[in-house]
Amino acid sequence: MLLLLFGPGLGTPFIVFKSNLFSMLMDRNPVIIYIGTAILGKVGGEITITETAVLGYLDANEFLQY
Repeated sequence: MLLLLFGPGLGTPFIVFKSNLFSMLMDRNPVIIYIGTAILGKVGGEITITETAVLGYLDANEFLQY
């Protein structure tokens, strides 16, 4: 029971503090937004390309394989 109360009690202020810190960093350095967007795009693209449902379409078209 102690861990059920301690975890959220410690984690919630930590998340709020870090999100405030990242918000201030993004205000000062807008390039951070573009870097984060590029990382999310890369990860999303990799997940889409490796999906088994998408692989059937990629095998059928040589241009999409490139």
